[in-house]
Amino acid sequence: MIFLKNLYIFLNKNFKFETNFNSFKNKFKILINIISIMSSEDIRLTKEWIKKFLRKEHRLYYGTPELNDALYLHYKGFRKLENLDEFTGLKVLYFEGNALSVIENLDNLTNLRCLYL
Repeated sequence: MIFLKNLYIFLNKNFKFETNFNSFKNKFKILINIISIMSSEDIRLTKEWIKKFLRKEHRLYYGTPELNDALYLHYKGFRKLENLDEFTGLKVLYFEGNALSVIENLDNLTNLRCLYL
């Protein structure tokens, strides 16, 4: 991991003015995030985490889960879909880029029309 960070710093300093470097830099940041997610502990989608997330992103979401029709949980490192029972009005769920192995616990999301994995 330290090697990747040092490589990123080196490339950022030496190729700052390259036009295609920005796309490479973004892909490299995503790669570092994926590696750190894989090496870190399990991140759980708990009710407490959801409450904090809704408060943090208060301009994007309603505080009451039932009122939200879209939920953006992509690239967060979750391994399981859980505790989304209160989001009964949810129509779109963005969950791509997570380490999901089984699709489950979507029974209460009756209005769900789009699921991005």
